[in-house]
Amino acid sequence: MKSIATKVFILILSLYSIEVFSSERAFERYAAIYHEKLMLEKFEELENDAIEARDKRTTISDGQPLLAAIYGGVSGCQSLNCNFPKSLAEWQEKELKLKKWIEKYPDSITAQVGHAGYYIQLGWFHRGRGYANTVSKKSWVLFKENLEIAKTLLEGHSEKTKNDAGWNFAMVAIALYQGWPEPKFDELYEKAVSLHPTYIPVYFLKASYMAPKWHGSLEQFNLYVDNVVQNTKPTLGHQMYARLHWSSSGRNLFRSGRTDWNRMKNGFEELIANYPDLRNINNFAKFSCLAGDTQKLSELLGIIGENVLASAWFNNEEFYNSCVKATQKS
Repeated sequence: MKSIATKVFILILSLYSIEVFSSERAFERYAAIYHEKLMLEKFEELENDAIEARDKRTTISDGQPLLAAIYGGVSGCQSLNCNFPKSLAEWQEKELKLKKWIEKYPDSITAQVGHAGYYIQLGWFHRGRGYANTVSKKSWVLFKENLEIAKTLLEGHSEKTKNDAGWNFAMVAIALYQGWPEPKFDELYEKAVSLHPTYIPVYFLKASYMAPKWHGSLEQFNLYVDNVVQNTKPTLGHQMYARLHWSSSGRNLFRSGRTDWNRMKNGFEELIANYPDLRNINNFAKFSCLAGDTQKLSELLGIIGENVLASAWFNNEEFYNSCVKATQKS
């Protein structure tokens, strides 16, 4: 007979695998809304929402910028594990909508950057999210071709558009995916964070660049995280330590000595104090389990109750149950 915890885990997993609109990730939920607005040609709403998000630096429930989610919706967000569009025909239809938007609002920063970003994400659609050695030669060609189209579009934009957070994110993303030399990559990155110091997605891009599996090393990654935390402390506190280690985490991040649990816990405490999103809390609990902090784990499981988000626990029922049992032993 299944335990209550197991039943809850399976229930939440099934609920959140139905469609993107019921995603566990706030980013995906918001992006889906703006994808839908684009496909329904609600261009005026898109313009107004983007302008307000840009001017007010609005955030969504997990603390990410709303503007980033808008771009995720209008461009597509394959590289961020979103599930739309799902076919080449849907991608082609999406581009037609973007072109209609630009025709109606030729000076729209959001429409122009969204169109360029579309090609980045279309490239990822062709490439897929598997390991490099699993990608076919044809898929690599399509990936690279679409990145070049995006780059050409972005470089042709006005200076005003080039100051937009989404434009800067897109260019840094291209530099990462094309493997630019570090000095050229850093030139783009430094401009982006100078103009938009609280646009969190840009920091994730350089974290990937500095990671051992891309162009850096463990030492470079840790030094980068420390610099980000120091530079963003006035506006973001200590949460970037938690966010950046979370963004490139595995099960051995504490055993390997890569991550300081006390610093990560401190960052998560600040994060959920400001953004008590269920995904933030579930992941905080998961990392508490990995760190062996059963006291914090027990506290967080009490907050989560039945609101267990499967993806936060590696979509692994056995792992989740082992964490629950760990609190019962302590």
